[in-house]
Amino acid sequence: MFIAICILITTCLIIPGLGVMQSYSGVPMDAAFSQYLGIVALLGMSYCYILATRFKLVESLFGGLDKSYVFHKWLGLGSLAVIFLHDQIDAEIKSLGSPSMGELAEDLGGLGFDGLQVLLLITVITLIPYALWKFTHKFIGVLFVLSVLHFAWMPKPFDLTSPLGLYVLSICGLGILSYLYTLSSGFARASKSHNPLKGTRQYKVISKDLTGDIVSFELAPIQKGIRHQAGQFSFISFDHAKLKEIHPFTISKAPNQEGNLRFSIKALGDYTKSLPKHLEIGITANVSKAYGHFGKKLGKRNEVWIAAGIGITPFVAMAQALSEQKESSDKETHLFYCVQSKQQAIHLEELEKIAARCSRFHVHLCESSLGKRISLNLIKESIGFELKKASISFCGPSKLRKTLQDWFKSESVPSRNFHYEVFEIRSGIGLNPIVSWILKVLLARFPKIKQVWARLPFTQQ
Repeated sequence: MFIAICILITTCLIIPGLGVMQSYSGVPMDAAFSQYLGIVALLGMSYCYILATRFKLVESLFGGLDKSYVFHKWLGLGSLAVIFLHDQIDAEIKSLGSPSMGELAEDLGGLGFDGLQVLLLITVITLIPYALWKFTHKFIGVLFVLSVLHFAWMPKPFDLTSPLGLYVLSICGLGILSYLYTLSSGFARASKSHNPLKGTRQYKVISKDLTGDIVSFELAPIQKGIRHQAGQFSFISFDHAKLKEIHPFTISKAPNQEGNLRFSIKALGDYTKSLPKHLEIGITANVSKAYGHFGKKLGKRNEVWIAAGIGITPFVAMAQALSEQKESSDKETHLFYCVQSKQQAIHLEELEKIAARCSRFHVHLCESSLGKRISLNLIKESIGFELKKASISFCGPSKLRKTLQDWFKSESVPSRNFHYEVFEIRSGIGLNPIVSWILKVLLARFPKIKQVWARLPFTQQ
């Protein structure tokens, strides 16, 4: 990730800064700074689309697809903030005149800025339905293209064929190509027949099990299955009218000869709540290649695994893979499974069976309803090795993750030894409470809004 951050800083800030210093000699400082900000915003948006391609090299540079999406989000918001500053500072250089394309460029820039504000608000207000966000999110790329045209046609003290011009256009060109790629092979299409670039494989649902609000189902490959490692996740869609949306889920089964996959999914949003109702044995699933690095160095060190609720899914697959390794290693793995009650602990019986036949794997159930909560002392007392030299993996709510990080920091555990994934394909910035209050006031004053909203296509389940 350090290398990726250095690349972003160098290519988005330093190189264009040096180019502006050289090309804008004698130009008013405010105008030069404004146009520099415009270039920075374009480069940031270009990288947003490069990150959205999910290419293996990009994923590796940013430390996993989950981290890539975090950078994607903040690069987008940061670019919007920079565009706002660019718009507020007068970027006009009067000495260059006003060519015929200048007015059109100004209009395109205004349209792009206004449109980006609206579409990025839809992105960060997560109360807005996923389907509406997904549909509108595609149009951000159109506004990005308009912004590139704005740059190309606006009066500048350098030619597009100059080193700075070619540099900006080349990275923007990569951004536009990446945008077109995501439209043709990313979120827009799922099945392999329509999506050869993504290597999607077709599976059939062969089993389904419902435990409380968690549905577990197994998939068998129709022809050739995907390759994956324990702890990875894939994007899935189903050939069903209500389940066509593509969503990422962790594979809760280690690789086997049959190539079957299992997913265990908790009802958290509109899509996952409707999954148990519409998922039927026999329907076809389209599964992308696997992503993530969670279980990459499995069994090579003493390990502590901490799972909260549905966060157990990667550890079930990792425990299966660990049990299949040779017992020659003296390295131990301790899993701390945090649930409210034992009845909610899915795959617990399976994990206990693995622990019974694999002497170096241990399961510790932490039931909060019985007062058996996870604690630093519990972890230290349960393991038979030094905590600060262990590899620690966590999957669960961010609040618990931050608590664990504080605990381990107090024990001098290096941050590089604490592994977690923060995968969220869409996340907010704290605006939901404000939006909820506004909606509450509007619905109280205009009750018919709710009836109209319920009839819109993207609110239907």
